[in-house]
Amino acid sequence: MAMLNTVDQLKGCIWQDYKDNTIINTQENIGSLGLVLRPNHRHIKMALKFCCKCPVEFLLILYQLIDPNRSKYTLNDRLLLSAVVHLTMRQTLREMHIRIPSPPAREKVRAKPPRKEKPLKYESPYLVPYSFEPVPRKYTGIYVNKHVQYPESPYFDYRNELVNIIV
Repeated sequence: MAMLNTVDQLKGCIWQDYKDNTIINTQENIGSLGLVLRPNHRHIKMALKFCCKCPVEFLLILYQLIDPNRSKYTLNDRLLLSAVVHLTMRQTLREMHIRIPSPPAREKVRAKPPRKEKPLKYESPYLVPYSFEPVPRKYTGIYVNKHVQYPESPYFDYRNELVNIIV
């Protein structure tokens, strides 16, 4: 949570440094962000110069200036990029909602409750008809799957090759 608050305060630090023509506030903010080796003051000054007072641009320019020929992501790189993600998350989600809208809501159809049939009243409980159907036993031949089902997936394309070999 402290990192997110620090990233949110970055815009104010950039504005204050523009106003005072220094890099002190931004440098302290970057330090409290948690970067292990703090960026060079020349890098911060150059990033402030070209960022147009935008914290996202500042972080991306600083990311490029720290190591332009990187082959691996260091801890500092991950912290800078996660700060960029935090700052751009709202715009990204809004843009995704515009480009990929939610599906329309389903119409709510009330299911009618089934009608309960009035039970017939018999004069004696011994006159009620017997309505129990026993479950068929397993190995009587009743449980036969007459339709052979094969899984439908690209992983099972080998079946076609097997059919060609057998034929």
